[in-house]
Amino acid sequence: ALNPTEVFVLNAKGLALAVGNCRPVRCMLDAYAASFCAQLRTATELSDLNVEFTSHREVVWGMARQHQRVISNLALEALEARRWRFGLSTKALSKLQSEMVLGKCILVETPEGDSEVVERVVAITAVRIERTDGRILGCLLRFRREDGVEPLCQLPGTKQRVVQDHLETPREALQRIMETLRVLGNVDLHLKGPEREDIVEESDRFALRTHYVRSVFGMEIEKPETPSVYMRVSRRWWVQGRAPHTLDIE
Repeated sequence: ALNPTEVFVLNAKGLALAVGNCRPVRCMLDAYAASFCAQLRTATELSDLNVEFTSHREVVWGMARQHQRVISNLALEALEARRWRFGLSTKALSKLQSEMVLGKCILVETPEGDSEVVERVVAITAVRIERTDGRILGCLLRFRREDGVEPLCQLPGTKQRVVQDHLETPREALQRIMETLRVLGNVDLHLKGPEREDIVEESDRFALRTHYVRSVFGMEIEKPETPSVYMRVSRRWWVQGRAPHTLDIE
């Protein structure tokens, strides 16, 4: 069997001349190259076949916000042209665009031949707090204004956010997480990491393949006791048609 092959001929001088005469394209390519080189420094090992953390999505995530917006908007246009295929409603597209504007996610177009048109990318920082006896602190519920209280089982974490076009680093996001875990009291924590533990799955809200870039910190608690969690009836969270519940720490 014969495999079809395409030959791409590139005139380097012509490309350099075209890019040099167009400032927006030149700035975009400069930012892409700088982000690629920065990702190389995070790789644990280098090879000429595959270098971790240098995929297109990773490089775009490391670029400045103005360049992320351009790339995400192009991907959104490609998605809108095929919205019938994914069954995306106008409301869902509006929410997706709102996430992009707020810096909660980016969209990147997938390579030709991929079953998906675009991929959603979200950066998450999580913390694995483990007790000396092997028990791990986890989240059991999630509250959303539109959905109410939902069962959930995951590590304490948060999406990395953008403040004045500055993308939070994993350690900055970790500080926000620890502020919500004050119930641990004054315990000695030994910080490790972060380590990359990415997850790829379909988003329930948008029905899009989502690549969660997860930076997971590890912490060990020397104190033998951790707070216990129990459910009680409360009117603090009230969603029409649902039983009001909340979590209390004792």
